[in-house]
Amino acid sequence: MTGQDPDLWWLLDAYPDRRTNRMVVWLTGPRGARRLRFRYLPDFFVQAGERDLERARRYFDNGRLYECELAERRLTLGSDRLTRVLRVTPRTLGLHLRAARAADFFGGYGRFRFYNLDIDLAQRFLAEQGLFPLARVRYPRGGGSGQGAGGRGPGAGETTNDDGRPVPAPGTRHPAPGGPDSWCDLVDNRLSIHYLLPKLKVAGLSVSVRRRGLLPSFEDAPVSASACGEELSGGEEALLEGIVSALRRNDPDVVLTDGGDSFVLPYLYHRARKLGLSDFHLGREGQPDSPGRKEKSHFSYGRILYRPAAYYLRGRLHIDRDSSFLYQEGDLEGILELSRLSGIGFQRMARSSPGTAISAMEVNSVLREGGLVAWKKNLPEDWKSMRCLLSTDRGGFIYEPETGVHERVLEVDFASMYPHIMVLHNISPETVNCGCCRGSVRKVPDIGYWTCERRLGLIPRILEPLVKRRLELKRLKRKAGDRWDRRSRCLKPLLVTCFGYTGYRNAPFGRIECHESINAHGREILLESARIAER
Repeated sequence: MTGQDPDLWWLLDAYPDRRTNRMVVWLTGPRGARRLRFRYLPDFFVQAGERDLERARRYFDNGRLYECELAERRLTLGSDRLTRVLRVTPRTLGLHLRAARAADFFGGYGRFRFYNLDIDLAQRFLAEQGLFPLARVRYPRGGGSGQGAGGRGPGAGETTNDDGRPVPAPGTRHPAPGGPDSWCDLVDNRLSIHYLLPKLKVAGLSVSVRRRGLLPSFEDAPVSASACGEELSGGEEALLEGIVSALRRNDPDVVLTDGGDSFVLPYLYHRARKLGLSDFHLGREGQPDSPGRKEKSHFSYGRILYRPAAYYLRGRLHIDRDSSFLYQEGDLEGILELSRLSGIGFQRMARSSPGTAISAMEVNSVLREGGLVAWKKNLPEDWKSMRCLLSTDRGGFIYEPETGVHERVLEVDFASMYPHIMVLHNISPETVNCGCCRGSVRKVPDIGYWTCERRLGLIPRILEPLVKRRLELKRLKRKAGDRWDRRSRCLKPLLVTCFGYTGYRNAPFGRIECHESINAHGREILLESARIAER
C-alpha cells in the first residue's frame, strides 16, 4: 500500500441500517477496517398545485412520522426558476416510498409529482457529501462537529465510531469535502486516472454438497467448503462455523464466489438457519440473511432473462463472478473504475449494467448542483407532424454493399462516435430545442432541431471527461498493458450505453429528441466519410 499515514483511509462501503436509522460507512487502511455510523434521515419533495400542495402538507405534517416545510427548488434541467414545493423528512428510513405511493393514490396518480424519492440511499449519502466509493480520505479531520445528514428529527448529529467517540456528522446541504460540515477531508479526485488504491485482501468462498438430484438444492448436506484458501470438512455445524472462523481470522475485504448469489450464500444461510446458528455472519458485522435485491426475470430483445437475487455483505465486498458482467470484462479493476466514477457502491456496481452507472452519474451531478430528481418521470415526446416524424424517426445509417469479392477495401473506425457527437454538439435533454436559442446556428442536420448556445448541457458535462479518459486509458494500455486495458474495457460499454439511454423512457434524464439528434448527426458523419473515401 502506498503511503502509511495512519489517518489516511479508503472509503470501502456504505449502506443504510434501517433498524437504527443510520448510514454505516466502512473505511479500510493501514490499520485494518473501521466502521462509522451516521444518523441519516434524507428528505424528499412534493410538487403540486396550490390546493393539492396544501392537502399534501396536511397529510404529511405529522410530527410522529414526518416533518415538513414549504421550500423553493429548481425542478427543471437548464432552468434557474424556483418552484414552490413541500419538503418532507420521514423520521425513519424506509417510509419514503410507502408515503409517496399513498399520496400518489390519493392524487389519482397525476396531481402530485415527487422528487428525490427512489435514489439509492448509499449513493445519495455519498453524493451529498461529495464522496465516492474507494475515495481516499483523511479521518479524523478535527474541527467542530456538524449536524446529522438530513438534519431533521431527534438524534440529528448522533454519530459514533466503534470506539464510542462522537464523530463529526454530515451536514444538511451538500457539504464540500473538508468543509465545516464534513466528517473527513477528501484527498482524492473522482476523475483522476492515476489514483491510489488500497491493497485489498481478496479471498475465495465455495461449498460442495452431496447432491441427491441432477441439480444441487438447499436440502442437500454440505460435504466440504473452502474459505480464504483453507479447506474445510467435517460435520455440518463444524463446517459452517469453520467458514465464519476463517473469514474472521483472515479478515478479507473482498469475497469472491462462483454462483454466490444464485446458490452459495443463500444455501449457507439456509443451512445455518436450519441448525439454529444465529451468529452465522459472513460480513464484518451482523446482518439479515435476506438478499439486498430480489431475483427478477425480464424480457429483452426476444429473450426472457433471469437475474438472481443479490447477496451483499456488510463491511466486506461480495463479488459473484458468475453474475457480474463487469467482472468478466475488467476484473476488480474495472468494477472499481466504474464504482468511483458513478458513485455506486462496489457490490451493487458489480451487479449493475453500464446504463445504471450513466444514470447514477447524471443523478449525482444534479444532486451536487442542488437540483431535484423526479420520481416517475413524465416527459412526453414533443408534438410532431407526420412529415416531421418521418424525417426524425429514422435511426442510424446502414450501407448495403454489393455482394461479391472486392479489392482495395479499407475499414474506417470511429473512436466513441456517439459520445463525441453529444459533447461536440451539446446534446442534452435541456439543450435540444431550448427556448432561449430558437435562432441558433447549431442546427441538427435534416430534421430542423437546434441545440443551446448559452449553456453546456448535463450530458456533455458528464461525457466529456469520460471520452478523454477512455482515449488516455487506451494510450496507457499500449504502453503498460493489462491493468489499463481492464479499466478501458469497462469504460467502453459505459460510453456505448449513454446513447441508448437518451431515448430510454425510464432513464431519469432521457428524451427522444436527443436520440433523434444524435442519429441525424451520425448519418451525416457517415455520408461525409463516404464522400471523402470516394474522392
